[in-house]
Amino acid sequence: MSASDTLDVDSWAMALQNLQTQSIEDARPLFEQFLQQHPTASRYWKAYIEKEMEAKAYDRVDKLFVRSLLTCLNIDLWRCYLEYIKTIKIGEVNREEVIKAHEFVLEHMGQDISASQVWVSYIKCLKSLPTATPADDSHKMTLLRKAYQRAIAIPMHNVENLWKEYEAFENNLSKQLAKPLLQEHVGRHTAARSMYRELRRRREGLIINMVPRPPRGNKKEETQMELWTSLIEFERSNPMKLEEKQLIARVVFSYNQALLCLRHYPSIWYDLAMYLSGHQYVDEATAVFGRSLEALPSNLLLHFAFADFHEARKQIQAAKSIYERLISREDVEPLVFIIYQRFARRTEGLKGARDVFSIARKSARCSYHVYVASAHLEHFINKDAAVARKIFELGLSKFANEPSFVLQYIEFLHQLNDEKNVRVLFERVLSHLEPVHAREVWNRFVHFEHQCGDLDAVQRVESRRTAVYPELNTQAPGGFRNLLPRYRFLDLWPCTASDVDGAGHEEELQTVSQPLSQNIIRSKVELLNPSQLTRESYAFPRPDFSKMSPYTSELASAPLPVQQADMGFHIQAQLLGLDTTRQLPPANTPEPLAQFLALLPSREQFRGSFPDHVYLINSLLRMDLPPSLYEIAAGTSSELLVQSNGGSTATTSTGAGQSRDPRRRKRRDRNEDSDEEQNGSGAVGGPGVPMRDIYRERQQHKISKPNPT
Repeated sequence: MSASDTLDVDSWAMALQNLQTQSIEDARPLFEQFLQQHPTASRYWKAYIEKEMEAKAYDRVDKLFVRSLLTCLNIDLWRCYLEYIKTIKIGEVNREEVIKAHEFVLEHMGQDISASQVWVSYIKCLKSLPTATPADDSHKMTLLRKAYQRAIAIPMHNVENLWKEYEAFENNLSKQLAKPLLQEHVGRHTAARSMYRELRRRREGLIINMVPRPPRGNKKEETQMELWTSLIEFERSNPMKLEEKQLIARVVFSYNQALLCLRHYPSIWYDLAMYLSGHQYVDEATAVFGRSLEALPSNLLLHFAFADFHEARKQIQAAKSIYERLISREDVEPLVFIIYQRFARRTEGLKGARDVFSIARKSARCSYHVYVASAHLEHFINKDAAVARKIFELGLSKFANEPSFVLQYIEFLHQLNDEKNVRVLFERVLSHLEPVHAREVWNRFVHFEHQCGDLDAVQRVESRRTAVYPELNTQAPGGFRNLLPRYRFLDLWPCTASDVDGAGHEEELQTVSQPLSQNIIRSKVELLNPSQLTRESYAFPRPDFSKMSPYTSELASAPLPVQQADMGFHIQAQLLGLDTTRQLPPANTPEPLAQFLALLPSREQFRGSFPDHVYLINSLLRMDLPPSLYEIAAGTSSELLVQSNGGSTATTSTGAGQSRDPRRRKRRDRNEDSDEEQNGSGAVGGPGVPMRDIYRERQQHKISKPNPT
């Protein structure tokens, strides 16, 4: 397999799958090559070890366990090691050695959520210890009690069964002593059970045996990163209220397990190192940085962070050795020289920075960035503009065809107010620079003359630029847009984006800073809502904010002429024969409400007096409303009972109703009085009751019939 395919996990998986039927001699080279590239692939370590165990190559098995165990905190691999110690290496007879092997495994993997089998096996081994004397028996009980008390406080599978076993163990020894002991540890066990339920929920979806690979940006990898990050943050929040030492042990264990799958993610390495450093575990943090550089040797950010870590602790030589290793590589990046130069200035002074620049100049990987950084250091830090100018001149001899370097040199001279030499530099560069690379330099030349020259100089430079780039002619038809850079300043523009679009040119003018349309839109957005303006927002298509206006109450209330109003509203008003000069409803008015408002007369056409709205509302609130249909129906039923029973039942019913609801009684009495006035008699029916009701007559006939029983 070629070197370019060493990180192709899918190809490796197919190749390793075919090794199951091959001999260990044929499989060993491929296993070694794969595990050298993926040292945290615990599943393949286990397969490799089992293959060697089948061949009874126990010496090789021992070496493989030494190479893999402390690197891969995977419970399956550690259980394989424990089984190997119990059955092959030591045997079940030598219980002391087996117990030591269990304690070694629990020291490193006892916090794992799947470590319950190891704890159960450990307790079983302790129970099998022989006891010849009462002292031996007491020692055995003490070991068992400590093992149980450690296990019941760990959030893992079957922790409840371990608690039940511990209860039985203590009760069998002494029921009197069992109660205070169990009461002492029940709180820790309850916290472990709650923590276990939360961990099981948060670990759903985690692929524990996923082979690490460089980030590719797919959904699966992003999901794994989010799950591990969420789990680590949860552990760091200390939900079990552990002591600091225990908490750090759990958090570091979670980080190390995450790195089995996220080995190529530098943020996990850095967070772990900073977590240890923040708790004064400096040596452990240094070891984490060292492991991260082994996993990601080409990641410059981790190298720089490690060097700063040493420098902050006054370990200058250790930090310097990191930079020396980086610049000794054949594929050294120019950025390394720049950061190393800054480090040398801080630790060795200006002479050290110049020494680094001398080394960088001799490197074939040195770019114009190193010259610019060195010149800036001399100018801004050493306050020596003459040396800085010499460095720029030295770089110009090598990078005269590099527009970015030329622009940096021009900016430097412009800061020195050396206008004469700025123009000389423009002429020197543009005389030999290819037009395909010179466009940005020409734009900067025009911009410079706009700032420092007179109008004749501006027109001369623009004319020369037009000869090279005819599409930038300001005097040709459609040159309005090309005229804009002359009158702009920072994010201030002499017109709006709609004016530019109306000029008929859709192509963007490449100015010194940002494209024209983006600057105009950006300036308008900042005026509308600066708090919502983000840099990331320009990475996606966005509406044209320049054609929007901020909301004001005056716009919603002031009358507008027809030609500036919503024509749909006025067309609808014309069809209905209404006045079209009236004010518009607010812009966010729903369409049904807008249609209703179009039917109402304009307030300008009203010539009467305006009512007192406060008095009107209060009058409506104090008004007694007429009875509802339900009350009318209830009253009708009561009248039927009165007619059928001779009034005795009605009196009782009415009295009960009056005692229950005085307001209803008062309203009913008032209605009855009103009915009497209208009918001229004391009839109960009221004006709403018909003169002849067939249904009422039938009901009365049924009531009056004698009961056959």
